[in-house]
Amino acid sequence: MDLRLFIIHILLLNLVHFGKCRMTGKIIGGHESEITEFPYSAFLKAMCVNKYTGAVRYWICGASILNQLMLLTAAHCVLDCARSSYLIISVGHSNTEYGTVTSVESYIIHNKHREDVSLGYDIALVKVKTPLKLSSRISRIALWKSPPYFEKAQVAGWGVIHEDGTVAEQLKFVNQYVWRRNECLRLLEEMPRGTICASSGSEEDYIAEGDSGSALVARGYVQLGIVSYKRPAKSRSVVIYTDVGYFYDWIKQNAKLLYCDEGIRI
Repeated sequence: MDLRLFIIHILLLNLVHFGKCRMTGKIIGGHESEITEFPYSAFLKAMCVNKYTGAVRYWICGASILNQLMLLTAAHCVLDCARSSYLIISVGHSNTEYGTVTSVESYIIHNKHREDVSLGYDIALVKVKTPLKLSSRISRIALWKSPPYFEKAQVAGWGVIHEDGTVAEQLKFVNQYVWRRNECLRLLEEMPRGTICASSGSEEDYIAEGDSGSALVARGYVQLGIVSYKRPAKSRSVVIYTDVGYFYDWIKQNAKLLYCDEGIRI
């Protein structure tokens, strides 16, 4: 690993414990797992310098691997980060201290995310500087235009293991079950276009404010959604996800643009 990148990696691992995005949360309860069970999972650490205000914030998010250069995450995980920001990706290990580390070169967010007051269009693509070496520990997620929404699914991520902010570096997962949209609306009253909701069905195992950017996956390899946010006043366990099937064409089109260096550079 490049020495400068290693130093940034260590600094961010420490700093993100103290400054987190308002929408970033981690799996509470759940089960520890090995990366070979969720090899498409990536850990994103950010020191984001706001390109409008210059303010510096630190947070952590999840992402999923699309190919050797591209990852999929939530728009709010990279929103407004200027070129002077540091966005680091770690893959290939269940412990964040030992993963293969590379940095983000550029990103594209959905152009409607900032304007959508309902927090919709929460989707982004990031391109890494160094191509990932695929293996049994680092592999691609599958995207389908019509994924199997109503099968048992899982979300894997890193972060706090208790609502008091206690942090763990070990990968954890929680089971999720996608609800019918009318069921979501009956509880939540409103949802942005292009979203689905899901829950573990348990008050012991759940995603605390969303493990932002992490993949909701069925059959162990088909991505259904991206963790976006939740409304704790309505439910602690029901999470709103960006629907990747809904945005399938957007992902295809913008992955080509990002590959051709037409994204926002870091």
